[in-house]
Amino acid sequence: MVSCTLPTDGDYLIRLSDFAYQAGGPESVYRLVVSTAPWIDTAYPAVIPAGKPSPVTLFERNLPGGKPVPGYPGREQLTVTPEPFPGRLLPRVGSVDGFGYRLAGSNPLFLGLADAPVVLDNDDNNVPEKVQPVAVAADIRGRFERSGDRDYDAFTAKKGDVVVIEGYADRLRSLIDLSLSVRAAPDGRVIGEFDSHPDLPDRADQFYTYTDDPFGKITIPADGTYHLLVRSQDAAARVALRDTYCVSLRKEHPDFRRAAVGNHDNGAGLTLPRGSSQSVQVVCSRHDGFDGGIALAAHGLPAGVTCEPLYCRRAFDVPAELLKQKGVTFRLKVASDSSAVVTLNGTVADEDTGDHEFSYWNRDVEIPTARLKARRNVIAVKVVNTAASSDVFFDPAVVGLVPIPDKT
Repeated sequence: MVSCTLPTDGDYLIRLSDFAYQAGGPESVYRLVVSTAPWIDTAYPAVIPAGKPSPVTLFERNLPGGKPVPGYPGREQLTVTPEPFPGRLLPRVGSVDGFGYRLAGSNPLFLGLADAPVVLDNDDNNVPEKVQPVAVAADIRGRFERSGDRDYDAFTAKKGDVVVIEGYADRLRSLIDLSLSVRAAPDGRVIGEFDSHPDLPDRADQFYTYTDDPFGKITIPADGTYHLLVRSQDAAARVALRDTYCVSLRKEHPDFRRAAVGNHDNGAGLTLPRGSSQSVQVVCSRHDGFDGGIALAAHGLPAGVTCEPLYCRRAFDVPAELLKQKGVTFRLKVASDSSAVVTLNGTVADEDTGDHEFSYWNRDVEIPTARLKARRNVIAVKVVNTAASSDVFFDPAVVGLVPIPDKT
């Protein structure tokens, strides 16, 4: 994207080319938009409290009523209280609660939502001696305003506490390479350093979820105060209005997110011609150590649209000691709408041919111990939805019943 202030009235030429001057042909198409409409490049803060009207400042060009930004010639700023706009968002923000916002005629901008108390960086905590105190249930929002800038925050925790630290920059359209580290306050000993996000897959077909935002968990070694250092790996080389970030400091909260991926190459939407069918991929990402089952349901389908069999697959572990223990029985419980065929380690474990709404439980059958393996097992499911049903639902459970010794 290029923006400029034209010096005089007149005619102007725009030249476009392939970067390496090597592409060309019927498939080398492009779209060019030339406009004087508002353009929003970034906002600060880029994350606001959920369920509470909060002002944010927008930055860039042609903002109605915008004022000059000191130190950035040609840039404008405008403070607004945003309302959600149901616009198209990039897949990588699928792991962030938020919404699209736009001014009349402008491009959409993603704004995040925070459930924890919000703490704005005080802009005076770039050395350990001036740390900003925060709680271990806070969303810290800040920005880097000068070359080499870094921010220090301090929190207290007790021995054995598991603290989750997650940074947001790339997913908020910030250009910084965010990095986080935790140090013990008395001696500066490094407890953890984080520069990537292992909980998020790189991609799932068209749903490109890769991010270099940092994520980590630390187990507190001793009661005391700890310093959180927030910095950018390239802070010495760049300073821009988009250099904003958010850091979530929280206790572990296992959870998951789901996203339905359409049939377009860019993952946007689903085209379903009359009389046809299309597949929809459901991408599930697990967070903060969530390892439970995930129920899938298609609700509110339009009249005449049904959901064909849904296939799910999940691995789970069974301790070897449990399989050897006398008297232990295993049961498979299934809640489904309409019916489900469940396969365990490649063999059918239960086949339901009924037509029914889901209930806990539609099916409850015993699993022979010999069908289970020590450690890793795989359960796969085909869920069948009929034309009379308005949704599809499946939730399984594998339960081990251990006898309690009679000590009377």
